[in-house]
Amino acid sequence: MVDQRAISFPDTETQNRRYPDLDYSEQVGQARSFWPLVERGEVLGAMALVWEERRVLTDDELVTLGALAAYTAQAARRALLTGSQADSLVTLQRALLPRLPEGGALSLAARYRPAAERDQVGGDWYDAVTLASGATSLMIGDVVGHVVAAAATMGTLRTMLRALTWSHGDATAQNVSRLDAAMRDLGVEGMATLVHLWVQPDTGDGARPGDAVLRWTNAGHVPPLLLDPHGTARLLAPEPADLMVGVDATVERREHTARVEAGSTLLLYTDGLIERRRESIDAGLARLAAVAARHHALALPDFLDAVLADAADDSDHAHDDDVALLAVRFTG
Repeated sequence: MVDQRAISFPDTETQNRRYPDLDYSEQVGQARSFWPLVERGEVLGAMALVWEERRVLTDDELVTLGALAAYTAQAARRALLTGSQADSLVTLQRALLPRLPEGGALSLAARYRPAAERDQVGGDWYDAVTLASGATSLMIGDVVGHVVAAAATMGTLRTMLRALTWSHGDATAQNVSRLDAAMRDLGVEGMATLVHLWVQPDTGDGARPGDAVLRWTNAGHVPPLLLDPHGTARLLAPEPADLMVGVDATVERREHTARVEAGSTLLLYTDGLIERRRESIDAGLARLAAVAARHHALALPDFLDAVLADAADDSDHAHDDDVALLAVRFTG
């Protein structure tokens, strides 16, 4: 059983007589007092106080030190509980992220990194659904906020959009409009940016095996990045994005189309990957394009790791936002 009593020594000589088998020859100071940090009957640690000169502690000083040890034990308990809660929240958020489909003409990989602050659980998410028709639906979004409520809203929106995609098919703009209306009618509070894409084989004139057609709508999100087989990067941002969801369910949403060569790579991401203090969003997008082009030939998981390391890690960025990435390679 751990001894929960405090012990004090007026000088090192007294301490050494008490514990002759221990070497205290290099210890600094003279008087010292050791207090267990006890909270709810559990010893969480110990507090040590050292004085330079010899000192016999008075009763009043012992009472003061006892109170200090009690307050310190309470603070330690709160810190442990906060850390445990934050770890649980991050674990829950990771559990809400989906398992990506495997096989077929597309190769997919994803990454999620929480914010540097352990309690800053956010609402970044991604999803991919392959339907019986062979088409694949891709989604990435970011719920406003960095609290538990944002993570809960993220789980709700991801599930709702997945269900709408399964039931209504490839109409990306209409699906996001339906999601916005469902948020309003079902009382889902929160706002989010997102991109919803639909990938189908290209059956048009001149198409080669592995070529594809992208159809997508953008609700206030950062634009997807497309890399051709040679690494040339372009943003899928033909015009300003539409309004984020959760603001006005009656807004008209637009759908865009692009043809994609076999061997290309599509990168979906959240704004935590590119945003920097004292830097414009355009500078962040240009940096991401350069980084992605530099690593485009890597295998997809390695590509994501390299992009995350180069684009999101630098000395001027404190990782104060979580980051989600979803990459798709059109393998044919």
